[in-house]
Amino acid sequence: MPASSVGKIDLFDRQAYVAIERAQLQRALTQLNKGKLKGRAFRARALQ
Repeated sequence: MPASSVGKIDLFDRQAYVAIERAQLQRALTQLNKGKLKGRAFRARALQ
C-alpha cells in the first residue's frame, strides 16, 4: 500500500485510528486481520 494512501494516525493506550483512502480500505483490513505486528495478532475494522 502506498504511503500516500495513509492519512492521520491517532494513538491511544489500547487502540489506534488510522485514516486510509477508501480505495485501499479492504486491502488494509485484510492484511491487518490475517497478519501479525510484532508477533501479535490484531483486530481491525472500518468505522463509517
